[in-house]
Amino acid sequence: GLEPRPRLQRRTGAPPPRPAMIDFDDLEGELEHKGADLEALAEQNRADKEEEDRARAAAEAAARSVRIHAGLRVQHLVTGRTGVVLAAAVGGSPADFRVRYDNGDERVQPVAKFEAEDGRPVLEVVPEEAERLSAEAEEAERAAASLREARAREEAARRAEEEAQRAAARAQEGGDRERFIAFRHSEASAFRPLPEDAWQRHPRAGLGERPQNMKQFREAVLREAPGEFHGIPFPRSPEELGGWGPQWLTRAMHAAGSLPRDNAVVRFRSFQVKAGDVTKEGSADENLWGGAGCKVLLAVEYGNGPGGLTEGMFVKMPFEFTGKNERYKNSMTLSSMDWSEVMFLNLLAGKTPTRTPRCYFADMNRSTTNSIIIMEAIPYAEPGTKDAAPGEFFAACGKYRDWNIPNPVDLYYAHAKALAQFCAYYKKISLTTEQVDLCFMEEGAFRFRQGVFAYIGGLSWSDRDASFCGILQDPNLAPFVASSGFPPNVATGFVELGRDFVLRVAPQYFPEDLVEPRFTDRVFREVNEMAYYLSEMGFYSNMMPEFFSLGHPNAQIDNAFFWRGASGEVLAGLTDFGNMSHLPMPLMLGGGWCGAEPELMDEHEEKLTRVFLDEYEKACGIRLSFDDFYLHLKITQVATFCGCCANLGGVYRIMPKAEWKNVKSRFDPKIDNTFLLRCYTVQIIFLLALWRKRNPYPYFQTWLKRTGLPRKEISSWGS
Repeated sequence: GLEPRPRLQRRTGAPPPRPAMIDFDDLEGELEHKGADLEALAEQNRADKEEEDRARAAAEAAARSVRIHAGLRVQHLVTGRTGVVLAAAVGGSPADFRVRYDNGDERVQPVAKFEAEDGRPVLEVVPEEAERLSAEAEEAERAAASLREARAREEAARRAEEEAQRAAARAQEGGDRERFIAFRHSEASAFRPLPEDAWQRHPRAGLGERPQNMKQFREAVLREAPGEFHGIPFPRSPEELGGWGPQWLTRAMHAAGSLPRDNAVVRFRSFQVKAGDVTKEGSADENLWGGAGCKVLLAVEYGNGPGGLTEGMFVKMPFEFTGKNERYKNSMTLSSMDWSEVMFLNLLAGKTPTRTPRCYFADMNRSTTNSIIIMEAIPYAEPGTKDAAPGEFFAACGKYRDWNIPNPVDLYYAHAKALAQFCAYYKKISLTTEQVDLCFMEEGAFRFRQGVFAYIGGLSWSDRDASFCGILQDPNLAPFVASSGFPPNVATGFVELGRDFVLRVAPQYFPEDLVEPRFTDRVFREVNEMAYYLSEMGFYSNMMPEFFSLGHPNAQIDNAFFWRGASGEVLAGLTDFGNMSHLPMPLMLGGGWCGAEPELMDEHEEKLTRVFLDEYEKACGIRLSFDDFYLHLKITQVATFCGCCANLGGVYRIMPKAEWKNVKSRFDPKIDNTFLLRCYTVQIIFLLALWRKRNPYPYFQTWLKRTGLPRKEISSWGS
């Protein structure tokens, strides 16, 4: 820079020397030189400032690093002292830290005041520590980069594996669909009565050593015990099934005879748990899988290929017991629900003219109430698929969700024919062997029923009506009559429970015309009157040998599967055999059709009944009267109404009464996506809608007139 001027001397008497004459040319050059020097100085100042800023930033970062990482050595750049960072200062701000200097002095240093007066930082990491930190940071970055690369490779491999699995699944589904369709009922696959020695060892109907109370039940479900059919232990949950793996499944299928001894399951390719908790709101897909147990969709790989078996399997187990789900009801209150399904799958699955999935393994231990069912998976179309080409399957139907099926009418007619074919098959097989009957009804009850049928079968239909009142007085029949329906006090209590739900708990939930006061007054007055006769009406149908069959009391279309034949016709098969039992065929149809949209049944209920009877005659040669059959169907709808009202107790365990005021319709996601809430409340809507065009009350009056049964003294509803 410019040199400082010399200070002026004080006068001492002698005049100061005269300044030299200025050479302006030299001055201009000197100024240019000095200007260059000034620019250079400014540039240097800027560089210094940038370096200072970088140092400042580094110091600030170092200070932050010191605060975060206890144990680092630092140096105070004003005093020169060095020390160790202990930790963040107790009671200080998050920006404060405590340093113990080498002389033993401890100080709290605020990061915000990191500069000394000359602009240098107060603290910085000592060089050796900084080098170590830098080296560690570089190593960490290299490790992070390596990890990122490894994760990228893993992600690429995962995507490739998923694509391979999807391709394999598509191939498996295509192969399974062909194998499923290729299987045909034949002499080789048909049910044959068991040889006498095998029959003596075969499990029969009954409760077995079932727990007797809630305490025993809670203890029993936790025990592991072998199954009564095949004598080997079985997994009690999806988690156990996954853990026991292919080795156990191979053993099970060998025990059941469904897998050749020279083949084995070597791998589970996919394992999807469905319907894990039907008391909670779930996805639409979750709510397609029913409410009687949890399900597993399993795809396997065989060591020697599948042969004629499917690689896809459907596994069903009882729910883990909770206070809200229906495990106790299914295992104890309904007693034989799971046992009858295990029995059907071992005895008849895949062996009747009506297509049912083949059983790969099914077993149960009644003393624990635990069970497992493994059968071939039905090759349903993807959820949301609205139709099916010839040779293709429809998507699975959701219970009480017919509104989601583009043309459910075709499915109902196909289903009616399939039910008729199965009932006709039972009628024919029951004439050749008692084994099927004794697997679903205890022998004492079966022999008693045979005696009743022998007497009733000898009477004409008019004589049966004329002698009905006298038959009811037979003391030997009293237990049979009483067990044929709810007693009046129980039935009317259920009706009042339904009335309370409709009129007080959730009137806004129902279509307006179904809660119009005059309409509801008529419905509940008539239902209340008919509820006094449930046992008599039930016995009236149960005593008819022509109507006696093996069937499902909940034969709705979600318990069936559908596909198009080669010419495009809709065909149906049956699945879900929980609570499979002896019952009158009109009761089976009434219980199945109560899940249909009311408008569909308004138009097709009588037509579907005629199609069922025509198909039944075609399959077994027996012609049944439409008028008699339809009368029985209509009076069973009253029992269905009362039974559905009884389910409201379970509804309130899931959604208390107070919460229903916020539910505006059955399409509310909380209802439609919660399986039990949907089923147990939508059915009330549909049963109320019977009174629009298909009121059963006139058929009840006809029944009273035909049988001559005197009218009972009826208490007014709500009193």
